[in-house]
Amino acid sequence: MDYRLIDPNAKVEKEFSKSYAMAKNIYENYLETHATKGTQLGFIGLSTPKTHSQKVSSEVLDNAHETENKNPLDEAQELLESLSSYDENGNLIAPSKKELENELKEKEAKSVNLDEELAKSCSFDVYSDVLRHLVQMGIPQNEIAFIHDAKTEEQKQDLFKKLNRGEVRVLLGSPAKMGVGTNVQERLVAMHELDCRPDELLQMEGRGIRQGNILHQNDPENFRMKIYRYATEKTYDSRMWQIIETKSKGIEQFRNAHKLGLNELEDFNMGSSNASEMKAEATGNPSIIEEVKLRAEIKSEESKYKAFNKEHYFNEESLKNNASQWDYLKQELKDLETLQSSAIIPTHTEIKLYDLKNEESKDYELIKVKEIEPLKENASMSEELTHKKLKEQNKQIAEQNKEKLDAIKKQFASNLNDLFFNEERDYKLLEYKGFVVNAYKTKYQVEFSLSPKDNPNIAYSSNNMIYKNDTNRLFSSYNFCAEIKFDGFLKRLDNAIIKLPEKIKELEDSIETTKENISKYTRLVEQKPSYPRLEYLQALKWDHKTLIDDLAKMGKDRDYKPVFNPKSKEVLKNLNAEKRASLENEREEQGVKGNTKSHDEIEPATEQVIEKEIEKGAEIIYSKEVATTNNVDYYENEQEVEITKSMGRR
Repeated sequence: MDYRLIDPNAKVEKEFSKSYAMAKNIYENYLETHATKGTQLGFIGLSTPKTHSQKVSSEVLDNAHETENKNPLDEAQELLESLSSYDENGNLIAPSKKELENELKEKEAKSVNLDEELAKSCSFDVYSDVLRHLVQMGIPQNEIAFIHDAKTEEQKQDLFKKLNRGEVRVLLGSPAKMGVGTNVQERLVAMHELDCRPDELLQMEGRGIRQGNILHQNDPENFRMKIYRYATEKTYDSRMWQIIETKSKGIEQFRNAHKLGLNELEDFNMGSSNASEMKAEATGNPSIIEEVKLRAEIKSEESKYKAFNKEHYFNEESLKNNASQWDYLKQELKDLETLQSSAIIPTHTEIKLYDLKNEESKDYELIKVKEIEPLKENASMSEELTHKKLKEQNKQIAEQNKEKLDAIKKQFASNLNDLFFNEERDYKLLEYKGFVVNAYKTKYQVEFSLSPKDNPNIAYSSNNMIYKNDTNRLFSSYNFCAEIKFDGFLKRLDNAIIKLPEKIKELEDSIETTKENISKYTRLVEQKPSYPRLEYLQALKWDHKTLIDDLAKMGKDRDYKPVFNPKSKEVLKNLNAEKRASLENEREEQGVKGNTKSHDEIEPATEQVIEKEIEKGAEIIYSKEVATTNNVDYYENEQEVEITKSMGRR
């Protein structure tokens, strides 16, 4: 990150250091957002400040003399105060000696950090160097802070509040110390990642890419979070970004597998493209940079090609499924019409009930009682006798029906009890209104179905004829069949029979819809167009192969200078021209030719339509600006917030 971490006495021009590049960007953003008190975070992992931010001299001094030496008595006093408490009467309760010893051991264990221990051995620190640059540029020192200034949780929260109020404008810290719980997003306008390990990248971005930014809320259309990443050419930075790229590939592929129809992880770039480009930029080789861009474009085009073929495969499968559905629906309609034709509406309720245990049956007839009109006030003696006789007959019929109904209920309950202990067998339960009612029991439900008397192969069951076991019961051996009562069952049976014509109508509608789908998908399958961007994809692969060959030659011969003329650019240019001509023809056919606007006014709009059409179906992965300060590249990505939001990281 900085050679002075190895040799504090090394002479490094500030224009050639990452810390100066970072300070320069911080100062520019400081001026741009001064009116709104915009704040910034700077992540520095491979260094540790030697002293409090407000004790750093603004002049370039020997850092070894600047190290803050804290009085051991002060440290002990702070620890004692943090462990002390007060009772209800306001009396101080001091901690015991054992509590103090345990707290000291825990504090020592937590304080061990490899990077910090290495940094302590060096008199130079990047934090102070960045702070000096910022102060010399014009930022007041009291508006700059280190996360290390806060020694306790209370001090840390107070520091965060100052940042959210805009009192502190710049906060420098390590990814570990500014991780989860660092809620300083209210005025955040930029984040600077001076260095990072692969596992820290998303954690750092999460400090700013989150809800609660009041500057974004005040101007959601124009506000953009800036993210700066810094890399030095031809250094270990290239290796660090290669590790990040490898991790990002697997993570992004796992996230988007359902969109691409993938069942296994492959080697492809999605959200990792920014990491691969950072890696390429860090090498300083233009051919490698071009190779990374080509590889990313090939992956993007292959995704589009896969989506194109997937759509055709979907049409073929839909045609096959609808054809199969057509045959099934036609047969089901035929069966239901046969079932409907066997229905009988008798004068009285006739039931043939089977005894499942003894394999016998018995016929029952429940006579319908006669309707009796109310007796008139001036009725004759004869009419009174007739009325009385009818009432007595109905009473006798009701008593007989009750005896028969009690017998039916008893046998029905006995049958269902036998059914509970005999799973996965078809039973003929009873005959009713011209139908045979069958029963089939599993561990979790009992299903009743209707069949014609002369055709047991046809079976129809509606949802209301299925009784399910309550799986939440404490005992799975509970006889849920005993809860099925004959009266309720008979009502369900009548409803299923009454709704047969309605079910037939639904099937006829489904058959008509399936017929339309078959016609539609047949047309789509027969009219499969060729992929319009196939030539461009092939040209990209050819260019990539050519570039790989050139890189191999460069590795063998340092004096070899490749001349790379990408064929894909010419193909894309022709593709865009064809698309433009096609869109203009469509506009003329639709009568847009009579538009009074000039060609110069119409052309930009046409270009936008063309670009949207060309990019249709593609996912925008990454957008960046690159600026270079001698051998230090820093990356400004103003659109990272919107992109990350689309990836679900908010």
